[in-house]
Amino acid sequence: MLKDEIKHIAKTKKVIIFFDMDGVLAEYGAGEKKLILNNEPNFYLNKRLIKTTANVVMELSQINNVTIAIMSNCYFKEQKTDKIKWLKKHLPVFDESNIHINVLNEINISKEEKPKLKGYEIQKYINGYSNVYLIEDQHDIIKAVNKNFENITAHHFSMLLD
Repeated sequence: MLKDEIKHIAKTKKVIIFFDMDGVLAEYGAGEKKLILNNEPNFYLNKRLIKTTANVVMELSQINNVTIAIMSNCYFKEQKTDKIKWLKKHLPVFDESNIHINVLNEINISKEEKPKLKGYEIQKYINGYSNVYLIEDQHDIIKAVNKNFENITAHHFSMLLD
């Protein structure tokens, strides 16, 4: 199990784990993309916490040599603000300096490169870490990160669940 692997590695090395939000820490239902693209007010503030994943985050946050972080995307600045508020309410264990939310409407990236975006962004924050994980629910992102970034290991969030 991935949790056990992380615990074992953290006995001797520094580990950083980047968690996606939508579909990993907060519910993400079918048909919600339209609400996101329409910048529905308070959309992210009302998301339900996925308690099983939150419990894993809390457990991992207690391990020496483990840093937990957020690597998420949204389309608008207001959504970024709401995601940060949501995290502070539901998972205050995340230090604000470890919350990284990309506003897609502010980034010039091609459709082909978009699955690699989180990998590019993670590269900016991993100095000093020999073991870097991305916990994600989107298979295209997982595949792109694992293929293009040798120093980042991406996993589907189900790999952390009992």
